Amino acid sequence: MKVEKLELLCEKMQAYCVDKIQKTDLEKVLPVDTKIFPEEWKYENLQFIDKFAPFGEGNEEPRFLFEHLEVHRVEKVGKN
Repeated sequence: MKVEKLELLCEKMQAYCVDKIQKTDLEKVLPVDTKIFPEEWKYENLQFIDKFAPFGEGNEEPRFLFEHLEVHRVEKVGKN
């Protein structure tokens, strides 16, 4: 491709993207297994879920949805 055609290529690619790519195509979707309500968030329930370990390939760790959760503190765990 000739360098002088690069700008035209960029314009055509941008026009194509504007025409074909929707806003929803750019949103990341994270599937969850279930929603957890505040009254369900108990240590006993975590212990029960832990019985399904070890998690890994073929036995994925479950993903839960917590709505309106406010994080008050984050701590680093481990060496890195």
